[in-house]
Amino acid sequence: MDDGKSKQEREGWKDIGRRIERMIKEDLNRLADSEKTEDWKQMGKKIEAKIRSQIAGAVGARPDADWDEIGRNTESSVKDSVSRWAGAERVDDWKTIGKKAEAKVKSQVADVAGANPDADWSEIGKRLKSTLKSKLRNWLEEE
Repeated sequence: MDDGKSKQEREGWKDIGRRIERMIKEDLNRLADSEKTEDWKQMGKKIEAKIRSQIAGAVGARPDADWDEIGRNTESSVKDSVSRWAGAERVDDWKTIGKKAEAKVKSQVADVAGANPDADWSEIGKRLKSTLKSKLRNWLEEE
C-alpha cells in the first residue's frame, strides 16, 4: 500500500511518537516521585496514591487512608463547622443542622427587614421589600 509517504518518513514519525511518549513518562514519573518505569498503569497508581495522600492530609485523615475514609473525614469536618456556626450539636443529623442553620439565617434577615424574629419567610420578604422601597425612595428624594 503506497499512501505517498516513504518508509523513512513513517519511521521518522514513529520515532517522534516514541520520544514524546518517553518525555511524558519522565514527567509523570517526576510527578509521582517514582523510579523510572515503563508501565502506564503503575505510574497512574503512584500518582493517584500521592494525590490521595495529600488530600488525606488536608482533611485530617491518615496519609494511607482510602477514599471512603477521606470522604468520611471531609463530611465530618464540614458537619462540625456548619453545626458550630448554626448552633447545633455535633451529634445532630444533617436535617436538624439544616433547620438550625435556616433559623439562624431567617432570624438575621428578619432583623434586617424589621420583621418579628418568628415571622415566616413570606412576611420577612414583604417587610424587606417594603424597607428597601422606602430607603430607595428616601435616597432618590435626597438627590
